[in-house]
Amino acid sequence: MQQFEPLIAMAVAAVDDAEVRQGLKSWLEKWVENGWGNLVVAIQHILDGERDKAILCESLSWQTAAIINAILRRIVGKI
Repeated sequence: MQQFEPLIAMAVAAVDDAEVRQGLKSWLEKWVENGWGNLVVAIQHILDGERDKAILCESLSWQTAAIINAILRRIVGKI
């Protein structure tokens, strides 16, 4: 999971910061190009306010679901 730390941190920061969100969107385009489209869709849903883990992880592999879970845990920890 350590290799995904920058993505996780940026996604969490983007929840409350429009400038970070804009930077994340351009970065996520590269993730889509590299075959991580389902993860990107889930992150976009988080940025749109979705917090239901079952909905977000429905079409994800165990590895991408773990990334989404890490993002959600940190968002809850921020509140």
